[in-house]
Amino acid sequence: MFKKASILLIIIFSHFTFAGVSGTPNPNANTEEYVFSYQISAKNDYTLVNIDNYKVVSGNIIGNLVIGESNGPLVKKGYSFENKCAVFGKIMPFESQLESYCVLAKGDSKIFLTSIRTKGSTDSGEKNIGSNTIIGGTGEYAKIKGKCSYEVEYKENSELIVNGNCKYTN
Repeated sequence: MFKKASILLIIIFSHFTFAGVSGTPNPNANTEEYVFSYQISAKNDYTLVNIDNYKVVSGNIIGNLVIGESNGPLVKKGYSFENKCAVFGKIMPFESQLESYCVLAKGDSKIFLTSIRTKGSTDSGEKNIGSNTIIGGTGEYAKIKGKCSYEVEYKENSELIVNGNCKYTN
């Protein structure tokens, strides 16, 4: 009797254990990842303070982001966003610690990004690479999340061009 009862309990326990694992829907199971490329044309308004062998950077970037290629339903080819970023950090001889927080606005909807760059300067003629994280948004972009990589080229007169590629989910 004890042997039958233990086998029955094992079967019942196994059923509940496996039902909890296999029967629970995965919220990311049907999440499709989309991609887009973009270009930003902007001007920066940086304040640079020289301290010993590094520079402290603070300021903003304001410009326009245009979507290039895209395969997603949310961010489509040709879409244009107003781009505003708050930038801060420091630039040292062999590394940088630049961060920015950006808002892309299209009508009443917004996309929020963070950005990190660990190499290069902000001098005219410089080209540097970095990464963005899409952390959310408002309106039609409320559930957007993703990652981007970019290259920024600093031009004369505080102008800059950014080319990037992103992967996102919604």
